[in-house]
Amino acid sequence: MAEGGRLALSTDAPLTPVGLHLHLSLRALHRYGMSPAQALTTVTVAPARVFGVADRLGTVEPGRIADLTLVDGDPFADFADLVRVRATLRGGVLHERRALERAFARSAAPAAASPDDWRGVLHQMLRDGCCGDREDGS
Repeated sequence: MAEGGRLALSTDAPLTPVGLHLHLSLRALHRYGMSPAQALTTVTVAPARVFGVADRLGTVEPGRIADLTLVDGDPFADFADLVRVRATLRGGVLHERRALERAFARSAAPAAASPDDWRGVLHQMLRDGCCGDREDGS
């Protein structure tokens, strides 16, 4: 950051589904001035540095530990692509989105969508993109 501060985002948010708050935070950082690369750094390299593990985590390099989110597109060219998740690679195991949705469909599908249903937010993000102007012009 220009003033010398550090900004690092993480997944320690007990009241929201893991990952959702990161998408929303990244969306806000980009919308209000950060480039895609700067915003993505807040969830990769920056936390690794803050926690003193940058020698093992935070970048994709041989010999490093890395869980990956695979998206359909290039978030560096179109930041909205960040929410178009195709799969994740965790612990060396590929988890495709469709398989995960099928596996959790019965347990996660409420009879009627509740106001705090995170899937509605995800679908809105997919539909509306992530960084355009709001209807009120801001």
